[in-house]
Formats: sequence, C-alpha cells, structure tokens
Amino acid sequence: MERTRFRGFDFIDAEVRLSEETCKYCTNYCTISSAAVDDEEKDISWGYLCGRDPDDKVKKESKEFQLMELRDQLLQSYVKPADKALETIGIPAALTTYTHLPLWAVFINELGFNIKLSPPTDSRISSSGVMISGAEFCHPARISIGHMVNLLDDPSVDFVFMPSHLETFRIEEVTKSWFCPLVIQNPYYSQAALFNHPNAHKLFYVSINFNWPLENVEKELSDAFGEKLGVSTSKLVTAWDKAFSAQRQFEQKCQQYGEEFLKELDRNKRDCIVIIGRPYIVYDYGINLNLPKRIAEYGYPVIPLEFIPYNKETREELREAYWNLYWSYGQRMLNAIEYIRRHPNLYPVCFTSFKCGPDSYVLTYIEASIKDKPLLTLEFDEHNSEGGYITRLEAFFDTIKNNPVKVCSKFEANMVIKDIFDVDKNEPIYIPSSPDNMVEAYGAVFRRYGFNAQICPAVTEETYNLGRAFTRGSECSPAVEMVSNFLEVLHNSDKKVFNFAMADSTGPCRMGQYSYLYNMILKDFKDKTINFVNVQISVNTKDSINPEIKKLAYRGMVILDLLKKCLYKTRPYEVEKGCSLKTFSEYKEKVLRALEHNEPLEPIFIEAIEQFKNIKVLDERRPLVGIVGEYFVTTSPFINQNLIEVIERCGGEAWLVPHADFTLWYSVKDFQVLHKLKPFNESGIRRQRSTIEFLQNEEHRWIELSDGFLTDRAEPTMKEIYMEAMKYMHEDVPNETLPTVGRAVLFAKRDKANLIVNCKPFSCMPGNASEAILHKVKDDYDIPIVSVNYEGTGDANKSVVTMLLNLT
Repeated sequence: MERTRFRGFDFIDAEVRLSEETCKYCTNYCTISSAAVDDEEKDISWGYLCGRDPDDKVKKESKEFQLMELRDQLLQSYVKPADKALETIGIPAALTTYTHLPLWAVFINELGFNIKLSPPTDSRISSSGVMISGAEFCHPARISIGHMVNLLDDPSVDFVFMPSHLETFRIEEVTKSWFCPLVIQNPYYSQAALFNHPNAHKLFYVSINFNWPLENVEKELSDAFGEKLGVSTSKLVTAWDKAFSAQRQFEQKCQQYGEEFLKELDRNKRDCIVIIGRPYIVYDYGINLNLPKRIAEYGYPVIPLEFIPYNKETREELREAYWNLYWSYGQRMLNAIEYIRRHPNLYPVCFTSFKCGPDSYVLTYIEASIKDKPLLTLEFDEHNSEGGYITRLEAFFDTIKNNPVKVCSKFEANMVIKDIFDVDKNEPIYIPSSPDNMVEAYGAVFRRYGFNAQICPAVTEETYNLGRAFTRGSECSPAVEMVSNFLEVLHNSDKKVFNFAMADSTGPCRMGQYSYLYNMILKDFKDKTINFVNVQISVNTKDSINPEIKKLAYRGMVILDLLKKCLYKTRPYEVEKGCSLKTFSEYKEKVLRALEHNEPLEPIFIEAIEQFKNIKVLDERRPLVGIVGEYFVTTSPFINQNLIEVIERCGGEAWLVPHADFTLWYSVKDFQVLHKLKPFNESGIRRQRSTIEFLQNEEHRWIELSDGFLTDRAEPTMKEIYMEAMKYMHEDVPNETLPTVGRAVLFAKRDKANLIVNCKPFSCMPGNASEAILHKVKDDYDIPIVSVNYEGTGDANKSVVTMLLNLT
C-alpha cells in the first residue's frame, strides 16, 4: 500500500511557518499563502485563482475565459510603462476605472505623468475600505476607499486621482445616462473618510459630465489638473482630445471583438454565459471571487457585457419599454438582456452587490424581460465564500441543459402615462398620502380646477407590509409606502379604472423608477385599467399642468410648512397640552378649503399666527434638533416613526427643513443645467430665473406676514446652502446630498442647533453619501449628528433618543 502524507495527531507538535507572496504570472496578482512544515519536503500552498498547480510557472489558460482576458488586456493596454523621471498619479482600481481607464490613462500620460493602478482587490484592501467608509455603502463603494488607502500609503505615488463621473455619452433612446449617485459622489465621501490620513493632501478629483459642451469640460479639467499639477490649459485640451479618442477606440474594439465571436457562435451553436452587471463587479475578481473563471472551467465560454452589440437596433427595446431608465450601466444591462432574449445559445448570469440602489430596480426589469429563459443572480458583499456560489452555478447549469426555452417573447410594458388634462374629471385621481403638505396642497388645487383628486389613506403597518410583499425588499422605503397606498386602494374598491398620480424625475436617484416598478406590480390586477398621471415636482417643468396650478400648490405647501413651524416651535412649551396641535389642525383645514374654493389665504394665515401667539408657553428653552435628509422620509410620519414626536417626548424642539425647499432646490438645479448647455437657451434661463425668484420670495412674503413670530425660523437661501455644501463637494452633485450637507452646516453655524438628525431610507445612495460626509461636518463644527436608516419597521429612532437623553 502506498504511504499517504496524512500526519495524524503528531502534526500538533510540528512547527508550521506561514508566509504570503504575490503571484505575478497574470493580472490577477493572487495572494498565495504557503505553510512550511518542519519535516515536510514540499510546502503546502493555496490561493491560485487561475487554477494552476504550485509547480507550474505559467498561468493556467482557459479558452472559455479568453474573451474576459482579452477585455482585461485591452483595458490595461492604454497604460504606458512608467518613466522614473516623471511624477506618478495613482488611480484606484475600482468603480469607473473598469470602463474609463483608457480615457484617464492616456490623458494623464499625455500630461507627462506616470500612471499607477492600485493592486487588485484583496482582503486587506476590502477590510481597510469597510473599516473607514463612514456609511453602509455597497461593497464596491467601500472597496474604492480601500484602494485609495493603498495608493496613499504607497511612497512611489505623488498624487491620487478620483474622477467624479456624472453622465456618460447620452443615447437618444433614453432621457439621461447617469452614473449611480455613489459613483458620482465617490471623491466626496472618500475625502471625508480619508481626512485624517497623513497623505490626504495627495487626493484630488475632477467632476465630468461627458455631455457638457467642451468649454465646460475644459474648465473642470483646468480647475482640477491646472490647480493641483500646474498644467497649462492648452496642454489639457490636447491631452483630452487624445484621451477621448482612446476611450472611443476601446469601446469600439470591444464591440468589434464581440461581433466576431458572436458570428462564430451562430455557426457552432455553443451555449455561452453573458455576465450581466456593473463593470466594477463583473471585472473585479476580488469582489466576485473569480467566479467568471469558475464558470469557464465548467465549459461555458464567458462573454463580457461590452462585447454584446450596443447600437440603435438593439437599443430599441429601451426606447419602447424603459425610455426613462437613466443609469448608463443599467441601460447596457437591459440592452444585453434583450439581445440574450432573442438568441438561443446565450444565457445571463447577473452579478450584483448587496445594497446596490440601481440594481434594486434594474434586476426587476431584467426578470420581467427575460421571462422563462434561465436566469441566475448572484449577490456579493464583504462576507462571501465561494462554496455557496458554486452550488448555485451548478444548479443553474443543470437548468440550462434541461430547460427547453431558448428564445423568450418580447416584454410588453403596456404602461399608460397620462397628462392630467387627459383624465376624465369624473374619474378619481388617487394621490399618495406622503409627503403630506405637498400632496394635500396639490389635491386641494386640483379639486379647485375640477378634478376629482383624492388623497390615499395614511399608510399603516398592515398596508406597508402589503407593499413589501409585492416588492423585492431592496427598494427604498418611500417606494414601498407609495405602492402600499395604491394596493390598498385597489383592494378596497370595485372600480374598473384607476388613475394614480406620480411625481417623476430623470435621476440619478431612484424616484424616477417608481412608475416602472408599480406598472410591473399592478399588471397582476388584470381586471382593472390602471393609468399613471404625471405630476412633475419642478414648478417650471414643461408638462400639461398649468404653471399657475403648480404655483398655487407651491403657495399652499409654503403656508402649510409655516404652520408646521408654528406647531413645532410652540408645542414643546405649551402649558395646556394639545392646544398647539388643535390650532394647527384647524387652520390647516381652513387653508386647504381656501385653496380648493379660491378663497383668500392671507386672512387665514394671519389669524393662525395670532392664535399661535396667544398659546401660553413655558419660559424655557429646549435643545434644538435640526432635521435634514431625504425629503420624503423627513415628512412621512409612518416611515420616520413619528420622529418629531419622539424628539419632543425626549425634551427637544424640532426644526424640520420644509418640503417646499425640495421644489426650490430642483428649480435651482434646472437653472444650473440651462447655464451649461450650448447654445444658451435665453428664454429658458429667463423663465427659470423668474421661477426661482417666485419660489424664494414666497416664503419670505409669508414670514413677513407672521409679524415676527416666525422670523427666527426662516430658512437660509439656496445660495447660502450651496456655499456651505461646496466646501465638501462639487456644485454639480445632482441629488439631495448637497442640500442635506449644506443645510446641516447652517443648522450648526447659523441656527445653533444642539443636534442634527439625518433621515434616510434603507440603502438610499444620496443618504449614505450624506452620512459619510456629515462625519466630517460633525468634526468641523463639534456638533452631534446622527444618521438614521428608516425601513418602515423596527425602532429606528432609538439612537436619536439616546442622543437627546444625553443632551437634556
């Protein structure tokens, strides 16, 4: 019998020496762990992602993996060899580097600098990013910070570059082509996390929208590279032109190689796997545990996402079904799914990350589009091990072999979006129950103009759970609350036609996807006709709603917001409990009635102020708590679990940023965009400036009518908010992180708040970015700030209670 190497119990006494080294036979750069045992001839080693044996001195090749390797090599080919005489700029091997390395590598090389990429993701990079990220981001966002730490720690790196990509090259089939908010804001929350690093001064960023006119791009490049590195504008322009061409060349080569392979596939009819997902998950083998290589080892050729045709013909499905899918990576994913749907030998495996905001919607669209064809989705985070994934892959491969469905029928969205004036005035228009001031003001004004507008009943735990049952569980809580409203109406009515009012947006946060999601959910009610009524947030948006309707509704919102300020200013100190709420409720109804019946509003408001002034209050001051964050959550008592009442019960006074400010901020963002477009839209700029003046003056006018009672509760101007926020981020940040951070700073500086609460839905991308940046604000102004995740369940406010009890 041949003797084995099994040692038995005597191994306990053996001396074992552990060591690590990096394998450099390929771009995996695997960390190889070795164990040397005292009397063993050969070391024991592990960690070979390519599958090579320890004695092999070359990488193990796999024909099925060749396309992935080709794509990796093509990406890396744009980085020139280092010149020791030049300074070195480090680029994190994370996020958009996996798609836009050609652009930045050529650009930086042309400026006369070396490029150094951080090494591939490993456990150390992952752990360092997770440890200091400052918020519960998705795994790729946390890892990106770990890559920056690696570069900052590297003495050969002189600068570390963090690009903020807003939008990629827009295609005509969709409204926008945003990157996700966490990609856009990566430099800002990373700088906040790395502020105390001794080499933090090496960090610099640029904010780029690839759809801006060239002169805007040149200005951003000059502000970043010119200021930090002393590069002339003419050199920047020349380098950018070459870099832009390199990026286009990379994308065209990917398409060319894909076309050649797919033609061959049509001939040999071999089953292949297309990896669907964000490039920083699909091509980061440290995140995905090298599963693309494992798939190839099972005999399936693996096709990169960018090798799937992406042109006007293939994108027609986007135009028809997802014209407002405004995330660029999501567009590529749905485009690939449509191609796979029509080709019998292609099968999708989706890679995603826990807490990926866009994928919480895009994956639902993928499932609807692919229908009966086999589909596998694998979710990654920092707690992964390979075993469970392999089991699921093997089951998926069995499904491919046994499933007869090769081609799916086309997904038909059949979504009806109506303008309000196309709705029969005898039919009800159901408006969601939150945010209360906005929806109630709009409801009253719609009724004034003859529409049968009805506010949905307030959400309860029972109805919210109904909404959760119809969603996948990773959507934001406002989406669940709103669909809960609609489901309750459908379940409790025998009507056949339903018109649901929907505020829309074009990203980059998830709100603009609600109507697509709801359409898929409500399609199950086959005996009912469901229409969505488009109600835009921006007062100046061109749609069917008369601007005067919007302005009147905004006026109603402002008045109701100010009455709430009266309530929150008075109730904590009232001698007779309940009289403040009674006064608020009485005058709220009077305001809504006046809006509906075209009655004067000023006398009602002035009378309300007098009533609040006459309420007897205690002569004391409580800790002031400023409330910022996602506007829907801050104004939904169900989602925020009655936060303001919790604050008051614990001895505090609440100051809530009004919902009307959200409308103002949207209008300011629209104004910014108009200023960057060429040629200038002079009439549009004038119209938008007039709108902003109206919005800003409206609150000031009504505060003046309060005869001094609300002077100390006036909101800062949006310009003041921007000026403070821009100390922490670029002005082009297109979501509410900017007003959240700017207003938090002013709560600390101007309003002398004692505590700030940042409210955010579960996995909210702008909310998580705000949380991370607010850690820096907390240190800068020495003020306690607590960020709260609201999921609609649990006791989310316990951290607020703890903070307040320590203050009072």
